[in-house]
Amino acid sequence: AALKAGQQRQALYWQGVSLKLADQVPAAVASLKDAAAVAGEDPTAMAIEFQIALCERLLKKSAEAQERFQKIVEAEPQGKY
Repeated sequence: AALKAGQQRQALYWQGVSLKLADQVPAAVASLKDAAAVAGEDPTAMAIEFQIALCERLLKKSAEAQERFQKIVEAEPQGKY
């Protein structure tokens, strides 16, 4: 059976986090970006963006990571991240 959007988002998110922890960071970014694409305005979207930013930092993509971190701060100035 096909996954519902929320299930797909969660599966892709945790796959991305797991890949990051396994030092497969480029694959993690791909999975997390897929999760972001289905997240839309879901509250988990910022958690996904945060994980992508962490991966970009690991990949030495400082400008991209900084831009993503700034987007998170602007979206949720009192947020969890």
